Amino acid sequence: MTGAPSVTLTLFGGKGNQVWSDTRSYQPGEFFQYQQPYSALGGTANGYARVTVVTGSGVLATASVLDQRTNDPTTIVMQR
Repeated sequence: MTGAPSVTLTLFGGKGNQVWSDTRSYQPGEFFQYQQPYSALGGTANGYARVTVVTGSGVLATASVLDQRTNDPTTIVMQR
């Protein structure tokens, strides 16, 4: 069994520029949710996020995007 994972979340703006980053370590089975990370930055159009597993393994990441016109959610699962 590997140690607790360390994960970096990096947010990018619509032009591909990095606008924010945060690294956290997690205990096995721990759940953590960033609450509207783009809101604190004033929002963005066409931005994207990158989740990087720095150490450890067993990380599952998802994101939820809300359509600004209809408020319909879309869940995005991680890709390798």
